Formats: sequence, C-alpha cells, structure tokens
Amino acid sequence: MQDILKDCFEKVRNLNTVEHSGRVMKVVGLTVESNGPTVNMGNICRIYPFAGDSYVEA
Repeated sequence: MQDILKDCFEKVRNLNTVEHSGRVMKVVGLTVESNGPTVNMGNICRIYPFAGDSYVEA
C-alpha cells in the first residue's frame, strides 16, 4: 500500500500544471475576492506578495 501511495505522490508532484494569475481585490473573513481567473469555491491557489518570493496557499 505504501508503494502505491508513493507512486501516486510522485506522479502528482511531476504533473505539468497550468498557471493563471490575477490580483487580490478584497478579503472578507476567509474569502478572497480577485480580479483574475475564474475559479470555484474550494480551489487551491497561491497568493504572492507584490514583492518577494514567498507565498501563502489559500
């Protein structure tokens, strides 16, 4: 079982992903409103500061 999970993890890590960008316009509680790509509630994204390389997953 561990080997199967390890193989799956490697495949997911090596996937080519599509990059979209936008701009945070408003934050209300845990909701982030953006001007950018159309996404659904529950999608995971990375929010980068205006300057810097660090990010927050949201």
